Amino acid sequence: DVQWIDDASRDALATVFDDLAERPWAVLMTRRPGPPVFSALPPAVHTVIDLEPLGAAAALELAAAAAGEKAALRPGEWDRLVEHSGGNPLFVIELVTSAAQQGYGDALPDSIEALVTSRLDELSAADRLLLREASVLGTVIDTEILAIALGDDLVRSPDRWRDLEVFVVEVDGVLRFRHGLHRHVAYQGMSYRRRREAHRRIGDAIEARAGQRLDEWSELLSTHFDAAGARDRAWRYSRIAADRSRAKNANVEAAEFYRRALDNGRTLRVPRPELVAVAEALGDVSELAGHYDDAARAYRRAASLKVAGDVRVRLLHKEGVLRERIGRYSEALRWYRRGLNRLEAQEVDASAAALLAQLALAYAGVRYRQGRYRELVRWAQRAAVHAEIAGDRASLAHAYYLLDLGVFSLGRSDVVNYSELALPIYEALQDDVGLCNVWNNLGIVDYHAGQWANALAAYSTACQAAARAGDVVGVATGENNIGEILCDQGRIDEAVPMFRKALRVFRSAGYPAGVGVAMANLGWVEVLAGNVDGGMEHLERAVTTFDGLGASAFVFSTRVRVVEALVVGRKFAEALELANSLLSRLADEGDDKPKVQLQRARGWALSALGNTEDAGRAIDDAVARAGDARYERACNNLCRANIALVNGNADEAYELQGRADGIFHDLGVISLPRFPWTRASPSSSVTATP
Repeated sequence: DVQWIDDASRDALATVFDDLAERPWAVLMTRRPGPPVFSALPPAVHTVIDLEPLGAAAALELAAAAAGEKAALRPGEWDRLVEHSGGNPLFVIELVTSAAQQGYGDALPDSIEALVTSRLDELSAADRLLLREASVLGTVIDTEILAIALGDDLVRSPDRWRDLEVFVVEVDGVLRFRHGLHRHVAYQGMSYRRRREAHRRIGDAIEARAGQRLDEWSELLSTHFDAAGARDRAWRYSRIAADRSRAKNANVEAAEFYRRALDNGRTLRVPRPELVAVAEALGDVSELAGHYDDAARAYRRAASLKVAGDVRVRLLHKEGVLRERIGRYSEALRWYRRGLNRLEAQEVDASAAALLAQLALAYAGVRYRQGRYRELVRWAQRAAVHAEIAGDRASLAHAYYLLDLGVFSLGRSDVVNYSELALPIYEALQDDVGLCNVWNNLGIVDYHAGQWANALAAYSTACQAAARAGDVVGVATGENNIGEILCDQGRIDEAVPMFRKALRVFRSAGYPAGVGVAMANLGWVEVLAGNVDGGMEHLERAVTTFDGLGASAFVFSTRVRVVEALVVGRKFAEALELANSLLSRLADEGDDKPKVQLQRARGWALSALGNTEDAGRAIDDAVARAGDARYERACNNLCRANIALVNGNADEAYELQGRADGIFHDLGVISLPRFPWTRASPSSSVTATP
C-alpha cells in the first residue's frame, strides 16, 4: 500500500534502492493506480507491472478456494458472482465470504466498499458501534485505550471480538483490522460529528492512561484532539510533539506537528511571540528536511505576524538562506543586505553583533559559491569580529570554518589552522550541522593533499553528524564527496550509487548547486566507463545549471571536465580549442585543481597532435600548480612520461611512470581515465613498475 507512504519511509526505501544494482536484492511494492511514487528510479532496476483483472477461470478458482466448503452456490450463481467481481481478487473473496455467511441474493453490491458496508450493517448495533469506535484508533486496535474510552471492560477480552473475526484478527497478541479497507469503511460510516466525538473520547482515554507521562503520548494526543476539533489541546500537544520530533532530528514529522499547531493556534488567543516561534521553527525543520518551499511559506507566515527588531532581521537572514539553497544568489544577497541595513542603522550591542555575524557569514557563503574567495575571506573575518563582540561561539566557529575554506581555495597556507579552531567549539556546542561542515572541509583538504584515507574518514564522520541532525542535504554532500574519491580510485561501481543518491536528494530538496555537482560527477563516471557521449551530455547539463546560478568557479571546473572528456574521446582538436578558450581564467582566484587538470588535458591533446613543445610547457605549468597534491602529481607524471615517449626518451618515461605508479599504489588507485598513450602503456589500469 505504498500509495500511503510517508516522507520518512520514502527516504528509507530510496536509500535501499540506491544499492539495488549492486546487491542480490529484490523489492516488491504494491500500490493503487496513480503517479509513480519513485519516479527517479533508473529503468535498469525498476519494472512496473500493471495488474490486469483476473480472467474468469482464475477468478472462479480463487472463489472456490476462498469458499472451501462454506458456500453451496449453484453453478450459475458462481459464474454471476465471478463476473460481478470484475476480476478484482479482493472483491472475489469478499463476495464469496458474504455469500457463505449471509446467503446468495439477487442483488449484488456494486463495489467492495458497498459490500463491506452491507456486511457491517448486518451486525448488531453494539458490534457495529464497537467497530466504528475502534476504527478511530487506526488499523491497530489498542483495546486498553478503547475500553477506557467506551467505559466497557469487556472490550479487553478476546471473547468480545470473536463474532467480529470477519473484520478483525489478532496477530502476535495485537488486535488489528484484517484489511485497511475494513477500517476505512467503518470510519467513513460515522458522521463528521460522531467522528469528532469519538476522537475526543480516545484523546481523553489516552490522557487518563498516560498519567504523568503526557509528553510521551503527545503525538497521539495531537492527532486525536486535532481531529476532535479541541483546538486548545491540539495546539498544546502538537507543540510538544513537534519539539520532541525536532530533538530527535525527525524533521519531517516535526514539520507536520508544527503545522498542525499553527492551524489550531490561529483561532485561539495565543500570544503572538509564541505563534512566531512556532512558525519560525516550522521553517527551520522544513529547511533541514530539504522542503524549501514549505520553509519559505513558514517564514513568510512568521513575518506576517508583524514582527520587528531582532526577530525581523533573523527572518530576513533565513529568507536569504533559502534563496541561497535554491541557487538564487543575487536574491539571497539582497535579503542579507536588507538585514544588514536594518542593523547598521542602530547601535551595535551584543544582540545586534550576533545578527551581524550571522549575516556576514551568509554573505561569505554566497561569495564562496560564486567563486569570489577573497570576498569570502573578507566577510568571514568581519563575521569573526562581530561574533567575538557578541560572545557567539557558534558564529565564531562558522567564521573559522569559512576562513579555512577561503584560505584553502586561494591556495594560501596561513599560520592559523581555522578548522582546528572551529572543531572544538562545535563539539562543545554539540552542533551536528556545524560538525558536518567542518569535517567535510577537513576531508576536502586531505583529499587535495592526497591523504585519501584521512579524507574518507573525515567525510564519513561528516555524514554521521549530518544524519544525527536530520540534515538530508548534508548527508548527500558527504556521500558525494566520498564518491569523488572512489571515482578517482577507479572504483566506479561503488561511486555511481553515491552520485545517484546525491542527485536524487539534491533534486528533491530543490538544491540546484548540488544537482550540478552530482550531475557533473555522473557525467565523468560515464566517461570513465567508456560512454563519452553520454558523459558529455551530463557534463553540459551541469554547466547549464551552474551558469544559471552564476556559479562561475563551478562552470570553469566543469568545462575543464568537458575538455578531459574530449581528450578521452580522442577529439583532440576540439579539446584543445575549448581548453585554449579557458586559458584566460587561469589567473583568476579560485581552486587550483581544475587549472592543473586543464593544463594537463592540454598536454595530452597537444602531444597527441604532435606538438610536444607546447605540451611540455602546459604540463610544466600543471606541475607548478599541483604543489603537494599527490594524485595530481602522479597524473602529471604520467602525462610527462607520455611526452617523453613521443620524444623518444624511454628511460625518462620509465622513471616518471614508476613515480606515478608508486603514488597510485599508495592511494589505492586501480584504474585511470583512458588518455591517449603513444604506445602500449598502462592506459586503463595501473601496473606495477618492473
